[in-house]
Amino acid sequence: MSDPKLARRYARALYNAARDQDAVDPVSEGLRDALVPLLADRTFRIWWRSRRIPLARKLDAIDEAFAGVHVVARQFLKLLLEKKREDVLVDAVREFGAIVDRERGVLRATLTTTVELADDDLKPFREMLAAYAAGDVHLDHNVDRSLIGGFRLRFGDRVMDGSVRRALDSLRGRMAAGG
Repeated sequence: MSDPKLARRYARALYNAARDQDAVDPVSEGLRDALVPLLADRTFRIWWRSRRIPLARKLDAIDEAFAGVHVVARQFLKLLLEKKREDVLVDAVREFGAIVDRERGVLRATLTTTVELADDDLKPFREMLAAYAAGDVHLDHNVDRSLIGGFRLRFGDRVMDGSVRRALDSLRGRMAAGG
């Protein structure tokens, strides 16, 4: 089980090391292009967490498999293995991306609606989010028919829930409390 606070500390250390070597972009690209696809691979996850494989063999495999990835990212992976912190990898990589976004003023948001929206329909949401961003806005769009109508917008630690589902749940709660 991952420890979010620990993952944040490792992510911050990774970010600081990458920044100090003027390598934030190469480290980000290496993690995104080489590591993130592996995290979806069950065999890699089993290998990564296995205590039966000698540490020296794992460290050599990291150098070999990630030879094209910036040395700071490889050192980060080795550090997690050496400290037996394999379980924080996914959260640390995710948090590293969030730190990079914050430092660059990038705002990532997810809009969920009951129907697919065209780019023109997404424009007002992007414009509204631009007021919260110091840089670029990246808006992902999902469809969830259970919302019935309206939308749910998540960005940072905020949620704007204008869904009919939330309104009905709220009404149901008020009626149950009052009667």
